[in-house]
Amino acid sequence: MERYVNNFATTVAIGGYTASSGVLNVGSTTGITLGSGDTVHLCIYTVTLGVISVVVNLVATAVNSGTQFAVTAEGADASASAADVVICVMSAGAMDQIR
Repeated sequence: MERYVNNFATTVAIGGYTASSGVLNVGSTTGITLGSGDTVHLCIYTVTLGVISVVVNLVATAVNSGTQFAVTAEGADASASAADVVICVMSAGAMDQIR
């Protein structure tokens, strides 16, 4: 089941995110707790000259540590760089759960 998280934001940690690696290293996972079968949807984006560009959308299936998520790509997978912004977003599936 998708978890609802308010105001979660962090950055991609040093080393970035490598497409298809299955792990996302971040500054902090504080604020997200995932039990068995729980997920959260994460969006990684950059801002260049005031323009927001989505790099990749990921589904986190576990919190491996205080600074790492287990993830799978949702749609096209792409690598992300350190310092890119990571936020929690609601998916269409989460909206269906609410209904």
